[in-house]
Amino acid sequence: MFMADISASMDDSKRDLIREMCWYLESWIKKFYDTTLIKYIVHDVEAEETDQEKFYNYTSGGGTKISSAFSLVNDMIDNQFPLDEWNIYCFYLSDGENWSDDNNVCIKY
Repeated sequence: MFMADISASMDDSKRDLIREMCWYLESWIKKFYDTTLIKYIVHDVEAEETDQEKFYNYTSGGGTKISSAFSLVNDMIDNQFPLDEWNIYCFYLSDGENWSDDNNVCIKY
């Protein structure tokens, strides 16, 4: 699971860094693992699953509610990826800015 913050605080240089990191990480994963399924999630205040092309080219704005991404991934795991059948790795990339009232929710995830 690749999760990326696309809120207004994520300027072009931060988004470029995230795209580059994810590209290298994805290339490494695909080189060493024959069977993979990568899910792409972006968020500002709301999270959504997207395809690879949109993930790498997405721009947005608005506030930042990090827990929306973790909530979506949690639901995806519960409903689509039984833990006894899948090895699941989540990579979250952000500048770390978040609404203060959301921080405790994030800690629970």
